[in-house]
Amino acid sequence: MRAIRLDQDTRAVLQAGMPAIGSGFTTGGSTMAQCMIDPTGKTPAQIHQWWDGLSRWQQDQLITDFPAQVGALDGVPADDRDKANRLALHQQKQAVVDLLAAGHGDQYELREQLQRITKVEQTLQRLGDRGYLLMVDTEAYDGHGKVAIAVGNPDTARHTGVWVPGLSTTMYGSMDGNIDRVMRINAAADRLTDGRSGDVSTVYWLGYDAPDLDNTSVLGNSRSESGRDPYLGFMNGLRATHEGDPTHLVAMGHSYGSTVIGEAAATGNLPADDIVVAGSPGMHVDSADRLLDDPRHVWAGASDSDPVADTPMISTSDRIALGLTNPSLGLTAWGLESAADASHGAAPTTDGFGANTWKADTDGHTGYWEPASDSLNNQARVLAGRYDRVTLENGEAPENIP
Repeated sequence: MRAIRLDQDTRAVLQAGMPAIGSGFTTGGSTMAQCMIDPTGKTPAQIHQWWDGLSRWQQDQLITDFPAQVGALDGVPADDRDKANRLALHQQKQAVVDLLAAGHGDQYELREQLQRITKVEQTLQRLGDRGYLLMVDTEAYDGHGKVAIAVGNPDTARHTGVWVPGLSTTMYGSMDGNIDRVMRINAAADRLTDGRSGDVSTVYWLGYDAPDLDNTSVLGNSRSESGRDPYLGFMNGLRATHEGDPTHLVAMGHSYGSTVIGEAAATGNLPADDIVVAGSPGMHVDSADRLLDDPRHVWAGASDSDPVADTPMISTSDRIALGLTNPSLGLTAWGLESAADASHGAAPTTDGFGANTWKADTDGHTGYWEPASDSLNNQARVLAGRYDRVTLENGEAPENIP
């Protein structure tokens, strides 16, 4: 598409001879492009330093001139990323509408893209002043899209949770239900913060290509490995841009999303104070202390009826029965199960892993956010730092956050 080519051309121009961080305008006829930064090799902290070195006028002009590029930079404050990404989304929508009206391009693909754009717009309207668009790319991953939307400002929140979804998540098909989940966690945690309102931010982070239902990608590690660095960048960006005292930063994940967190934590560079996961099939490590130095800050929950976290995904009796009636399918079931175990390792709720296991009183693989449930409230208690209120099945709670 023309929009993609224009974006690529713009990036090429910007990345040719960029000034050093904090250099601002050069003398003699500089352009705003010369104030832009090439993010290659830059840490979020360095990008934040560069952004802070610009004047407010320069920042606003860069948002106006290069909204997609600014909105994608980890280390730019949430308010500014939100402005940039909303502008980029608006411009993209206008370009798609114009192409549709002119009958140019792949009309089916354009209509699909317009649906994804509209879904993001509707979600932001639903959240009102509490919504922050921190990342958006409606064309990523063959149209699955990537997006990060915060409920509450993570730069000012006392407690921030960044939640990674799992299997078969897409921007369009999964947005409403996943936003419901982060809103419920947000509200439940906010009720626990000693009468203070609005000091919790929860972020829906779909920054990786979640596995699909129509292939075996969920059995492999490639999707979580490719999500590792983007998640690390985003989390370190939140550390860099937070105002005042450091936020209590929590990595939160469901299902295959927990494997992304596991990959990120295993590097030793994930700046999380706590990790809390639900329905995890395994986190690619064999013990909680490989995720965080203090395993008391690793929290995992799984419903008794969750076939993913319980592993095996198919019970032994069912596999035997399947093998008797259809030997080929039975062998496949055993093979898939073995592959899943080998790929993701032991679930963090298993004995010997060393995580705090919280009580899950909901059913199945997707019920962990039922209103008023222990499953929901236990995740919220960790996010709010009210560890002594978590109903534990195993483990030892650390001291509460003051």
